[in-house]
Amino acid sequence: KGVKEQREEGGKNETQEVWHPPYQELEAPSSIVPPSIFADIWSENKQFLREKHLFSEPFGRFLLSISKGKPAAGNLDLVKIVFSFVFDVLVHAKEKILLGPFFVLLQGWVQGEGKVEVCEWFLEELCGEKESWTKKILLRCSLSEVRAAFLSLLGSVFDAICPVVRGSYFEEIEEEDELVGMEEEE
Repeated sequence: KGVKEQREEGGKNETQEVWHPPYQELEAPSSIVPPSIFADIWSENKQFLREKHLFSEPFGRFLLSISKGKPAAGNLDLVKIVFSFVFDVLVHAKEKILLGPFFVLLQGWVQGEGKVEVCEWFLEELCGEKESWTKKILLRCSLSEVRAAFLSLLGSVFDAICPVVRGSYFEEIEEEDELVGMEEEE
């Protein structure tokens, strides 16, 4: 639909027909859409734009490049960001070509310097705030390669953490036995 507009160029007044989208004729497009629907659409559009950049391969390559070669020790914030990117974003990406290099990076962190801190954090997250990662990857993910990489990572985490915490296994059991004994005496 064309609208005639008056323009002044070089001292001359000209009338040109300029196309405008139909919604620009409305004073407030949100006034014809119920507020709840408008809010939902607005929220979905914002989420789409955020994810468009998160799912982009250049962003993944950038994150991988700044993470490679950095030890986990002293970089726990970076480790948390990369784990979250891999399990919250990358496993959902259409293109999964960066999954291999990211899993190699994660494997290096759970086996290298600072591994205890990383493994303890990762297991606490899997048992707490990020318990959905396990369900999402092992039960809902259709790609066997992703499930296998996740299980391999979990195996490495247990291999790294077990020797460190093995001595405390019986301490916790003895403490629980003492508490139970005290309750029975009362």
